[in-house]
Amino acid sequence: MNKTRSFLLLALLLGALLAACSFSGASSSSSIPAADDDDDNDDNNDDDDDDNSPTADVFAVGDPGVLHYDGTSWTEMASSASPLLGVWGTSPSDVFAVGYRTILHYDGVSWTTTEGPPRLFGVWGDSPSDVFAVGAGIAMPPDYYGIIFHYDGTSWAAMALPSGAGALAGVWGASLSDVFAVGDEILHYDGTSWTIMNAPDGAAAVWGSSPSDVFAGGCGIMQHYDGTSWTTMASDTDACLSGVWGASPSDVFAVGETAKYTGTVLHYDGTSWTTMASTPELLIGVWGASPSDVFAVGVIQDGNASGPEIAHYDGTFWTEMTSPNYHLYAVWGTSPADAASAASSAY
Repeated sequence: MNKTRSFLLLALLLGALLAACSFSGASSSSSIPAADDDDDNDDNNDDDDDDNSPTADVFAVGDPGVLHYDGTSWTEMASSASPLLGVWGTSPSDVFAVGYRTILHYDGVSWTTTEGPPRLFGVWGDSPSDVFAVGAGIAMPPDYYGIIFHYDGTSWAAMALPSGAGALAGVWGASLSDVFAVGDEILHYDGTSWTIMNAPDGAAAVWGSSPSDVFAGGCGIMQHYDGTSWTTMASDTDACLSGVWGASPSDVFAVGETAKYTGTVLHYDGTSWTTMASTPELLIGVWGASPSDVFAVGVIQDGNASGPEIAHYDGTFWTEMTSPNYHLYAVWGTSPADAASAASSAY
């Protein structure tokens, strides 16, 4: 069993445990250091906040509810499903969130719930009537198979997958005829059918700037697709990378968890990957509205206690954001006025 496959199975088990945990409504805060060579972050951050303030309308979905960021603070919204592991939308009034046996949709007024397959980890779409959700079904432990559901604007339906496709954790596309799903393998959809691609390894997260510039992060590996083939990139980390997002081909962020159960933020400048920040918090998802407006989410581990981690990058520094006590797994938004974060509550 390769590293990525082990990571996905651990994610499945973690989600099952979290689903049984009770919610603590207490608020919590944490910090995430900026790059190691910056010693005076606090003084400089005050000056930068005016010019590089976070996106002013941010949604977070999770267990047991929904978080909303209004540019000042995170608060809970009403929802009825948990835990939620993936989120994507087309606008502030068209947001999809997926999780365990659940697909949620937000219409700008309220969240509605549709019963879904047992385990959905990622969601992406090209329009409100073309949405893909990926996850895993279980044959016999520890064997999981991949599942992909498609929404046509009216209903969700399972898609046919190639034989042997394993658990899937993330999905991204450049168009309806160029969709990538990652997990135990990397799959590609050409608008007609899904096929398994020839790649060095599986992956847990995927993002691209075009069909010929796609990044897929896994355990100790970052892979790149140039439109013809997948290759392994030098990534300066042994972490399990569970989130990747970029503003351009030369401005890409990746987050994950190291072998020492700490968080890491990597950055790609078009030439090489470097470690941007190392934190005691576990970082799981990342998304941005621009290179100077990036959100990373995860969970703080402090002895027997745990809590939320939402960090914001303003183009110079990473700073903490205070929020209700959730375990956070994914983040997404519509640039520049809207973002959403998928989460599962803390123990």
